[in-house]
Amino acid sequence: MKILVVAGGTGGHVFPALCVANNLRGRGHNVVFATDHRGNAYLSGFSGLKVVRPLSKPPESDLMKGEPARRTGVYFGVHEDSSTVSTKQKTGCGEFGERSILNIRTFPRRILYLSLLFNTIKCFWKLLRDRPDCVVGFGGYPSVPFALAAQLLFIKTIIHEQNAVIGKANKLLSFMAHKIITSFPDVLPPKWNGKSILIGNPTRFEKEYGIPRVSRPLSKPSESDLMEGETARRTGVYLSVHQRDEYRYLSTGLTKQKADCGKLGKWSSKTDVFTILIFGGSQGASIFAGVISDTICILSSDTKLKVYHQARSEDVDKIREKYKNANLDYEVSSFFENINILYKQSDLVISRSGASSIFEIIGFMVPAILIPYKKSINGDQLANARFLQKHDATIVVDEDEITAYQLLITIKDLIQNPQHLERISQNLAGLYVKDITIKCADAMLH
Repeated sequence: MKILVVAGGTGGHVFPALCVANNLRGRGHNVVFATDHRGNAYLSGFSGLKVVRPLSKPPESDLMKGEPARRTGVYFGVHEDSSTVSTKQKTGCGEFGERSILNIRTFPRRILYLSLLFNTIKCFWKLLRDRPDCVVGFGGYPSVPFALAAQLLFIKTIIHEQNAVIGKANKLLSFMAHKIITSFPDVLPPKWNGKSILIGNPTRFEKEYGIPRVSRPLSKPSESDLMEGETARRTGVYLSVHQRDEYRYLSTGLTKQKADCGKLGKWSSKTDVFTILIFGGSQGASIFAGVISDTICILSSDTKLKVYHQARSEDVDKIREKYKNANLDYEVSSFFENINILYKQSDLVISRSGASSIFEIIGFMVPAILIPYKKSINGDQLANARFLQKHDATIVVDEDEITAYQLLITIKDLIQNPQHLERISQNLAGLYVKDITIKCADAMLH
């Protein structure tokens, strides 16, 4: 059977698609994988897979800066919050005029539609020549022209939605798709029940999943003044007097009233290291280099920590310097090849809530603090996180409200209450689905 698997160029699209593509290839099927130029970075570990990269999307972010701007000489500003943009900027008026083709609201979309039309025609002729038996789309721009062309040629079309909210590409393709595979419940309206099937999101490490975690006792913290003096000078992070006092009571396992009475907390006689894995993806990851690393430095004053921090390349040196000054046991890298091993070694994960991260956290059953990216398309990261939160299987922190102090208290509460970590891990185990990749491949073949 000849199968074309298509995915957008981000890891969230490419990794699930590659998992299924390799499974289908292992069954003897002729599998071709298509993505855009961005997806090339994720293909190194998948040798022997025939790959085509005929498409290139002009992303809306790139249309207003970077290479397209250098080629065309036209630059636009990118505004994080439309409420802060002036009326002139919103309407596209100014030196180009109100009805100019360079209107900031319409110019990127026009280029996108023209690109979509051109690539659909291109894919139409490619599919007409190669005639695959099935086209499988995993979302993202590249899946649209291939799937549209396949639908025009009456080739069987299957789409897979990774998130708890259906993406724009899959929403467009769902009307004519023969089958829709979802990762979360209640993603699609009831009218699609006849052709939708809930399976889950394929991930890279499924063979290593399904091992329950055991909570570990922790060592007693120091009774030094944790957020001032030498620690504050090393890390550059200071807390208020009230926050220092409240944190000190929490660190010793006492309420303020009990501490005032001179009673001492009870601690385990064993010593151990609390291991934290941190990764934030590429979008909006500055908070992981700032607030979160500051929190870790403060926490290290009274808790033995081992930290694995995956950060953007431009943030790696800055984070390493912070952790070095705090005398932390740390590893900081722009990418961990062995992240599956790090999951197993970690007591807590702090991350975004993309679909792949969610299913890896479920598979390894490691408690997590999730910080959804507030600007994710259609709010999919928040919806993914809310799914786990609904099952008491994670802690969700609002990106707009997060502070080093708030995160510090949240982590400290988890450390002091290992039964909470154990309960989260057990709830994650209840959500675990075995052999998702195999089930997805089966659904595509039948």
